Amino acid sequence: MKFVCIMEQSGQGCDYTIGCGMTYFILEATTADEATTELIKRLSYEDYESGDVDPAYHCEGGEQEISAWRLFEVNQEYDLLPILHQWKKDFDAKENAIEKAEQEAKDRAKYEELKRKFG
Repeated sequence: MKFVCIMEQSGQGCDYTIGCGMTYFILEATTADEATTELIKRLSYEDYESGDVDPAYHCEGGEQEISAWRLFEVNQEYDLLPILHQWKKDFDAKENAIEKAEQEAKDRAKYEELKRKFG
C-alpha cells in the first residue's frame, strides 16, 4: 500500500512561502504500523542516537517543534496532469481572445479617428 506522511512545524513556518515548515514522505508499506515504523527511522535517527538532534524538534532539517504529524493511506491515485494541461490550454485561449479583442478595439478606435479626420 502507498502512504503519505505530512509533518508540520508549529508557528507560522519559517517565512511566507507555500509549504514552508511542512515536509512530506511518500512510502510503500504493508500496514500503517509498518509505515509508522519506517517514518520514525526517517527522523534523523543517526543524529538522534549521537545526541545531536531531538526527533521531537526535527522538521525539514531545522529544529522546530512538530505540531502535526499525519499519515494517510492512499487507496486511489488519480493523474491530474492531463486536466492541468487542458486547463492551461483553455486559459491561454481565453487570454489570447482577450488580447485580440483589446487590440481590435484599439484598431477600431484608430480607424474611426482616421475616418473622421480624412472623411
